[in-house]
Amino acid sequence: MTKFLIVLISAAWVSIFGPAAHAAKPKDTLILYGGFAYLDPTTQPLLDELLFSEEQHFVEPGDGLIDAVSKGLESSFDRSALRKWTSYGIVTTRDELDAALQVRLERAPLISDRDRFFETFEAVYAIVLIGALEINATEETDTPHDGQPVFNHWELASVTAALFDLKSGELVLSATGIGYDSYAGTAIETLPVTERAISAANAYKMGAQRAVEALSALTRKTSQSARLRRATAETFGVAQPIIMSQVTPVRDAFQHRGFSGFGDDYCEPVRGCAEDDQRCNALEALLAHGMTMSLSKAGLSTIPPFHWSRWRAGVSYQTKLRVGLDSYSGLAAPLNRLRFDQSVDAAQIKVNPLFVAADSVSEITDNGYSEIRTWSVDLRYKLFETAENNCSTITKEMKPFPSYTPEGNGVAGPGTKGLVGRRANSVGLDQMLIMLSLVETFEGQMVAHLDAVDDLRKEAE
Repeated sequence: MTKFLIVLISAAWVSIFGPAAHAAKPKDTLILYGGFAYLDPTTQPLLDELLFSEEQHFVEPGDGLIDAVSKGLESSFDRSALRKWTSYGIVTTRDELDAALQVRLERAPLISDRDRFFETFEAVYAIVLIGALEINATEETDTPHDGQPVFNHWELASVTAALFDLKSGELVLSATGIGYDSYAGTAIETLPVTERAISAANAYKMGAQRAVEALSALTRKTSQSARLRRATAETFGVAQPIIMSQVTPVRDAFQHRGFSGFGDDYCEPVRGCAEDDQRCNALEALLAHGMTMSLSKAGLSTIPPFHWSRWRAGVSYQTKLRVGLDSYSGLAAPLNRLRFDQSVDAAQIKVNPLFVAADSVSEITDNGYSEIRTWSVDLRYKLFETAENNCSTITKEMKPFPSYTPEGNGVAGPGTKGLVGRRANSVGLDQMLIMLSLVETFEGQMVAHLDAVDDLRKEAE
């Protein structure tokens, strides 16, 4: 597949879900697969390689990632919900675009029609998958194999599925998902590049699938004609992940200072990590992305948590995109106009995820040498509202909610257990297991709680 590079300039921030356009009928509306994007190569170095590297290690898993996402897009959407938006499904190939043009024009499309397809339809949208967070770790165990050390390796990735109005460049709807992958291998110093590339691609596939499924949940609630009235009636944005002072094991493992209180702006991040501590900053970012994922999966409209993804590179106004339908020259210009609003100020309801407790559990295996180590976490959240586009004044504050669990305590979800060596005190291993436990709790128990609440603001009062 040919690789193209489009730079999306966010020169002027606009209100998310900006001014309502005329609602086109489904037969006059086209939805394209825009491609896979990432924020910058420093924030997502492996995704950068998967999308654009010509090295053989990355080409095959990178192409596999793009193909898996494009082929799985429409199957992840509810067909009846999708028909509220468009009569043509999600267009991912040249042939599908030609078929849509033929129906719209009521004749076989000419070459000139293909180049002007953007003008043929009254409304044109694009679904863009945006990799927004990448965390990885490799830990050596004390369980050798044939005299060589064994390494446990993890990849974790957050992906936002964003629906853009290509006519205006506005972000219409977005949803976030987190995926992960792990494997064990032997090597003298590092794991093979090929295995790391495959593992990263698998993590991004899972994150993309979860994000697309959550975006589908939003389309089930939202028709084109009512997108502003219904989709933005309650828009949620993560303002400040808070690691409570009593979570001593987590604070010790990540060298986190704990939450020191808000400043003058309740939407301005208050960091509890040293600026150069990547793993500690990744924990805060994961809490923001995980909470956004929970809200997305519960069918709630969210602002992408991109402002919590810049901890490696600082704020950037450029996003690189590998285009899906790269054979159509008419697609480059509208994609170049896409605008991202990262400001939490625009959210009607702000959310602070609360990390309130964590406990480790270790079980020695029958051989008495290795152990299975897990972490149990307890998450809650707090909602508040501020004056419009002004986070310096809270107009409504709501009591914290507990995350839903049968016993009222956080529990480790599936995927958080791993057979490891005798390194029970491995800080790196504990860091990754804590983060995996957070992902599973956000994906499971937190979503169950959100689904059970009819009106978050009413129930929280």
